[in-house]
Amino acid sequence: MLSVGFIMRVFSYLYNAILAFFLLGVSSLAWGSGQHNLNIGILPWEKASLTYWMFALGVVAVLTTLASIFGKAKIVYFLWNLLVLVMLVKGFVFSKYTFTDPAQIKLACWLIGLTLLANIGAWFAWRAKPARA
Repeated sequence: MLSVGFIMRVFSYLYNAILAFFLLGVSSLAWGSGQHNLNIGILPWEKASLTYWMFALGVVAVLTTLASIFGKAKIVYFLWNLLVLVMLVKGFVFSKYTFTDPAQIKLACWLIGLTLLANIGAWFAWRAKPARA
């Protein structure tokens, strides 16, 4: 039978894989098209620096997720998830970002909630005992 901790870890890994592909995909498209005018209101960077940061954060997401899956650097994975949660809450709640539609508020709440669940899964991954050989 699957435990709650296992299900949460798998959810966390899937969430971070999707986040990594999003970050790498958007930054790669911006580089490939020659357009460095990205503007994502919840992130603190703009234009070219946002492209570089998104690519770097995508690489970090891939590396920390893979390291945690293979049993290495689980605390780093947990801290990465915590950083993602803090950046989302700061960007949506404590910034000058404004919502123009109630659907945006709903989306922000879903993103923060799913990120919180991924953070709980990362905590389970960090606290999981290594499998016996």
